[in-house]
Amino acid sequence: MKLRIYNKTLDPNLWDENKQLDPEVADILLKIANDFYGNTDLKGDIQDILFLGSSANYSWTPASDIDLHVVIDVSEQNITPDYARKFMDSLAAKWNNDHKIEVRGHPVEVYLQDLSEPNSSPELARKGTAIYSLIDKKWLLPPVQETPQIDQDKIQKKFAKLAGQINTLIQTEDITKLKDLMKSIRNYRNAGLAKGGEFSTENIVFKALRRTGWLTKLKNTINTLYDRGVSLNEAMLKKSVPFLLIGVVNSKDLHVGAVVDYVGEGHYDYDTEEGDPPQYHDTHFSIGGDNKRWRYKSQDHTVYWMSEEYPEEMEKDAVFDYLHNKFNIINPRNVISNNRYHLDAHRIDEVVDIDRYLIFGVTNGELHTIAKKFWQSGGDDRHEKLMKEHPDFSRRDYDSLIHWIYKKKNNIFYYYGSPTADQRYVMLAFLEDEYGVKNPIVLKMVTWSMEPYTV
Repeated sequence: MKLRIYNKTLDPNLWDENKQLDPEVADILLKIANDFYGNTDLKGDIQDILFLGSSANYSWTPASDIDLHVVIDVSEQNITPDYARKFMDSLAAKWNNDHKIEVRGHPVEVYLQDLSEPNSSPELARKGTAIYSLIDKKWLLPPVQETPQIDQDKIQKKFAKLAGQINTLIQTEDITKLKDLMKSIRNYRNAGLAKGGEFSTENIVFKALRRTGWLTKLKNTINTLYDRGVSLNEAMLKKSVPFLLIGVVNSKDLHVGAVVDYVGEGHYDYDTEEGDPPQYHDTHFSIGGDNKRWRYKSQDHTVYWMSEEYPEEMEKDAVFDYLHNKFNIINPRNVISNNRYHLDAHRIDEVVDIDRYLIFGVTNGELHTIAKKFWQSGGDDRHEKLMKEHPDFSRRDYDSLIHWIYKKKNNIFYYYGSPTADQRYVMLAFLEDEYGVKNPIVLKMVTWSMEPYTV
């Protein structure tokens, strides 16, 4: 791997010998940033539009991105603070996915950031960062031509180690471990930027992984495994006969065993204490403290841990590997119960058509959204019950609440009230993020009819 880390001049395709940005490039970037922001329906003023990253520094390469940051004041926006970062990232990601723009051969990546975040101003700039204001047409923090201290050997070794990890984990097709690796690589880079800036070992290793295609390969593998897993899981869930797996994992040697149950044990009323309490299958191991019992339920694609103790990570991995290898079950949900007779993990006497369900949801004026999926028809009291489960949804704010229902049968999103543009965006984004719903038909309900409530 050859590293191109530093140049004697700024990119001559973008900057002149006096470090002034080409006026044509500046106009194009301003138009892109304003078009992006105008597409978001956000209400506050743009504080600044910044040109950052390698293309604004001596560390550019012919393939470097142009990082275009639109700086806003989140406090002026109708966005819940806890949700702001994720919301802004989703807006930028959608634009970047929908628009593949290049300026002078450089891909343009648009970002939204709050004025309190790193690199939004010279005072908050990371070490080694150069910042150019497209609005003021001047450097807020000019690039400094200096010879960075680069540990080539350390960079080469870390690059080789991470590339090897990516290659090895791709062969396992373990999507959980692949996601964890992607997250750890990003955290590794962010730690380097915070500590050492643009020329930190961590940032250079990250860019090398990106430039050589390893990060793209990792991301594509995760997406492929997810798509395949969803398809396999959907096929399994559509089987006419639901089933349970009654399983045990040995905590010492991680030996896993299970038996299949097509009936569903334990039709037990916990209020009256009448009926047969659930039984456990202990045919694989002797009963003892070194075993953790679990059940997989096909109807909701969930592993229930029937223990008062959380499983160790290795125990969980062993069970998930077992489910994958023996039953082709990929990426199940994971539920911990301190009640060893967890009712949800026993009942399979109702066959559910997963293609016919309702999602009841509520979104408030602060864009906080809650929802719950139902496979049975019902009335609008489910909105009230949902709000009782989330006491932060106050009756005092009732006028700002948007009640909505998504109906899978005909892919229709029904809403009651007058949502703002932000509420409308958040509700549909929530549906896509949480339930994979894309491009539903959107209908406003003047009065609630029975139609939305029937599965």
